[in-house]
Amino acid sequence: MNTKEIKPITLPHIPGLLCRKSYSGHSKGCPNYNNRPSCPPVALRWDKLIKPPIYAIWNIFPFGQHVDKMRTKHPLWSERQARCCLYWQGTARKQLREKVTRFLIDYPNLKILWCPEANWVNVTETMQSIGIKLEWPPVKYAYQIVLAGCPIGGEMNKKQLGESKTQKGGNNMSPINPKPRNARPAPKEYQTKIEEGYVQKGGSNSPTNAPPQNLRPEPPEEKEMDDFKKELENLINRCCEENESNTPDFILATYLSECLEAFNKATKRRDKWYSVKLCPGCSEFIGESNSCGEKND
Repeated sequence: MNTKEIKPITLPHIPGLLCRKSYSGHSKGCPNYNNRPSCPPVALRWDKLIKPPIYAIWNIFPFGQHVDKMRTKHPLWSERQARCCLYWQGTARKQLREKVTRFLIDYPNLKILWCPEANWVNVTETMQSIGIKLEWPPVKYAYQIVLAGCPIGGEMNKKQLGESKTQKGGNNMSPINPKPRNARPAPKEYQTKIEEGYVQKGGSNSPTNAPPQNLRPEPPEEKEMDDFKKELENLINRCCEENESNTPDFILATYLSECLEAFNKATKRRDKWYSVKLCPGCSEFIGESNSCGEKND
């Protein structure tokens, strides 16, 4: 498998110069710039996310062969059409994901940086340090590269967890005993929730900032729709479907999910209008008919 331990070389400047460079159909550069958390300038530096050992995982796509195939299949196409990423990038990314999946079988606790260029990694010089010279722009081969390393501030892997459990001594605020032994638990409504704007302080039973009175958990329907929207955004990005309309993937995902929500509301209003309730397979109705094609006696 195309994997090797490396020492990343950091960019001397904030990444994003290439992202903002105009290209055909994108006068302002990549539409994901400053819109996605994994893209510049929002993405964190690699040394804030992972630590050694760090591995490079790469896929080699036969770009030259693909271009020749497109020229033969479409003799009237221009050079730009034959090299267009819409016709090869999805396949290359799928091959890379398969390699990453096999890698994580042996290293399940490592964190993957899917876009190391956005995390301040000079990918060209880093790969050259292990004897791989990248072509810019690609001529014969196009490389897709990710980095894998131990997460900083993440969960411990099994070996580290086993070692920490065998430690003796130390105070009762160690990672194995994160709370004082005699600390009284705070009431449920005052549990620590930093993301909601209030924090439980020490062993006190009163928060530093009281939670809002009308605070309510997120409805399960909204959470499911948010998960669906995120998966849809990732799918659009993997298949490069945002390139055709020059629209960021998160905008397309929001539009499609809202279309589905509108359709669901319309069908519910239709059923309410006819006073029927459709069941799976159209086996039963509540209304004028009992089943598909059968009238009540």
